Amino acid sequence: MSKKLSIAVLALAALVAIGMWGWSLFKPQVEDLADIQARLPADLDVDVSVEGITLSQGKDGKELWTLQASSATYDTEDGSAELENPEIVYFGDSGEESARIVAPRGTVDRETDTMTMYPDVTAFYGEVIVRGERLVYQGKTREITITGNATVDRGDVLIQAPRLVIDLTTRDMRAMDGVEVETTMRGAAKDGENPK
Repeated sequence: MSKKLSIAVLALAALVAIGMWGWSLFKPQVEDLADIQARLPADLDVDVSVEGITLSQGKDGKELWTLQASSATYDTEDGSAELENPEIVYFGDSGEESARIVAPRGTVDRETDTMTMYPDVTAFYGEVIVRGERLVYQGKTREITITGNATVDRGDVLIQAPRLVIDLTTRDMRAMDGVEVETTMRGAAKDGENPK
């Protein structure tokens, strides 16, 4: 794997970790809702639904990331939140978008400390696009697993595998179970000439 691709994948993994950490900011509100529900009569079944959720974090007057979902439903019985159209956007030092992860649906489970985005997850980071059917973040192990025809596409390098695992602690990425790598030469020579 080229050095640029390795750096881009590591940067993407770090940005995803920051976004998943951001979910911890959502946990106090969820716990408050669970506390309110616990004080209600036992025969009253209440779940919470919210339209248009936006969470963001900034530092020193600069926005670091924003998480948006068109709606969320919190299930008080199992402590999970279902998200519609979650999108996490990360911003660079000068305020420009540096990475974006989107999916049609997502689930946050505070008991297992996991976040799942599905189906057709796409992450954009500069020239690198990572795709898969499902992304699962495990908070306890700090690992992201992308499954379902996972691809890492940088334009000149395409990696395909049934499963990609990114360890956010070591910043290692492992492609598993039948990995295919395709490379192309940019500016390749025509008619047998040496590329410049």
